[in-house]
Amino acid sequence: MTVDITAIVMLLIVLNVLVGIVIMSKEGLYANIAAKRKRIAGGSGEKMRDKGSKGAPTNKAFRQSAKTAKKRKRS
Repeated sequence: MTVDITAIVMLLIVLNVLVGIVIMSKEGLYANIAAKRKRIAGGSGEKMRDKGSKGAPTNKAFRQSAKTAKKRKRS
């Protein structure tokens, strides 16, 4: 039985991306924004969407996210 190593590597990459998407989707709006900024800083080539463009978070989404956000501890 011969195993193509590139096929295995590609499968692992796809699985890693899928797991990352599932984890990110559970984090919330601000976590997703922070993750995207981190990817952009790392040179992913992505861009943040312009305010009001299709697919960008709405003001309603930000208000809802603020209601469910955990409060920061003051130090």
